[in-house]
Amino acid sequence: MKRAAPSEEAQDVSSGDSSSSDSVQKAEIGKGGSASKAAAAAEDTERGALREEPQEVSSDDSLSSDSDDDAGKGSGWKTFGLPNSSKAVSAAEGALIRRAEMYQHYMKHIPVPAYRDSVIPFTSWLGLGRSLKQLYKQPLHYLTNILLKKWDQQRIGSDDEHRRLDVIIHPVRAETLIWATEEIHRLTTSGQHLASLWASDPMYHAYMDPVFPSIKLD
Repeated sequence: MKRAAPSEEAQDVSSGDSSSSDSVQKAEIGKGGSASKAAAAAEDTERGALREEPQEVSSDDSLSSDSDDDAGKGSGWKTFGLPNSSKAVSAAEGALIRRAEMYQHYMKHIPVPAYRDSVIPFTSWLGLGRSLKQLYKQPLHYLTNILLKKWDQQRIGSDDEHRRLDVIIHPVRAETLIWATEEIHRLTTSGQHLASLWASDPMYHAYMDPVFPSIKLD
C-alpha cells in the first residue's frame, strides 16, 4: 500500500509535462497561425497595392493626355489665329467684290464703237484684239480677253493651226464678232461673277487692260 504513492506522483509529473507540452504546442501553433495570418494579410495588401497602382497610373495618364489635348487645342487656336485669319479672308473677299463691281460699272459706261468697215490683218484672236484696242483707243473686257485666248488655244492641233486666221475668217466678220461679244460682257456681267473668277485666278490682272478712256460715270 505504501508503494502506490510514488506511482501516483509519477503520474502527476507525466500529466503535468504533457499539459505543459500541450500548452506550449498550442502557443506555438497560435503564434504560427497568427504569423501565417499576418503574412497572408501582408501579401493581400501588397497584391491590392499592385493592382491599384496600374489603375492609378492609367487614370493619371488619361487625365494628363486629356489636359494635353486641351492645351494643344488652345495653343493651336492661338498659334494659327483662325478667328483673325477668317476675318482677314472675309475682308479680302469683300474688297475683291467691291473692286469687281467698280470695274464692271466702269466698263458698262464705255460705249461700244460703231461699226466701221475696216480690214485689219491678223494671225490670232489676241492679235486682232490688240489691234482693235490701238485703233479705237478702248480697253476690252476681262472676259473678252479670256475668250480670245481660249479661241487661240482651240486652234492647237487642228488641221489649219498654222494658217493665217484672217484667211479662214474675214477680218470684218471677226471684228464684228469681237465687238458683239464685248457688248454682252459689258452690259450683262455681274460684279459677283467677276469676283468669283478673279478669286480663282491669281493672274487675272494680266487680262485687265490698264488704260481706260476718260469718261464720266453716272
